[in-house]
Amino acid sequence: MSSEVDSHGGLWVGGTKGLFYFPSTKTLPTDFHPLKYFKAMMPEYFKNNLVSSIKLYNQDSLIITSPNTVMIFDLKTFYESKMESTHYFCFDPRNSLSQFSPDQNSIFIDSKKQIWVGGDEGALCIDLKKLKIPEKNYNDPEIQLRYNQSEIVANQKSKYVLENFMQNIDIYFKSETRPFLYSQLFIKYRLNGGEWNISNDSKVKITNLKNRNNILEFKTMVNGQESEIQQLHLYLKVELAKQPWFWLMIASIGFGFISLLLHLRAKANKDKLQMQLQLETQRKERTYLQIQSLVNQLNPHFINVYIIALEKKWSWSEIISLFNKKDSEINCNIQYQKNQNLKQFKASMYF
Repeated sequence: MSSEVDSHGGLWVGGTKGLFYFPSTKTLPTDFHPLKYFKAMMPEYFKNNLVSSIKLYNQDSLIITSPNTVMIFDLKTFYESKMESTHYFCFDPRNSLSQFSPDQNSIFIDSKKQIWVGGDEGALCIDLKKLKIPEKNYNDPEIQLRYNQSEIVANQKSKYVLENFMQNIDIYFKSETRPFLYSQLFIKYRLNGGEWNISNDSKVKITNLKNRNNILEFKTMVNGQESEIQQLHLYLKVELAKQPWFWLMIASIGFGFISLLLHLRAKANKDKLQMQLQLETQRKERTYLQIQSLVNQLNPHFINVYIIALEKKWSWSEIISLFNKKDSEINCNIQYQKNQNLKQFKASMYF
């Protein structure tokens, strides 16, 4: 375990659980407990990792070591941002000594302000005057998408169209490197408005994409400084047969088609029935007119025949047979019978 008080009175404590900070205060609360009031710092680097040494370099800088890292922590930006962010650089001691690991509380600062870090393979010297700060603008990082090691090319800037089987992809962010310095590029990201996550290996792995339109929001974190929020648009070609709305649309179209067929069939039956009723009405009217025509033709003959029947006292069979004769013959017979009857009537009068 290691601890240090900075130039602002803040207490820094390192141990097996990482790096913690407690602000300057004259009095401690009665319920004080480190786990409750200490703030965990830079979890992307130190969460659940051993912090072996902490030492104040000057009023604006701290030196912090862990088994694989030597960090220069900028106190000035830390307090100017009201303890929300800071600027820092991390050296990789294994670039000089492959198996080097700093020992606990083994930091020494000489008269030339050079930093000496002791470890199990000797000592490592760091001259901050020779430190060159990377100048790359990480608000516009180089991004590469891959699916099974195959690169996915953007259709437009920050817009990618994925095949329906590309539900698991890797997104790589390129960073500028310097000798002995870690890339120090971290990616803070979230997908479709979810929770923020941090990737500490310059790569974001996206799994189980299901939505057709996806938005990946991310911020690059370089040397402790965060960029503005940027976006990647990921459009997934969805297989229609696997979408519930597709089958609902098919069912709706089928139902509409069946309804249309039933409607057309009902309309055809209705039209057929109306046509039959119209034909039946016309047939009845035609029959009525034919009967009426026959009645009009038979009425004068019937009167004449009835007179003859009264005069001759014919039987019904004679009357019926008389109706079967032609009109001209009926008229001639009626006239002839009238003349004969008149002659007989006159003769009987003189007898």
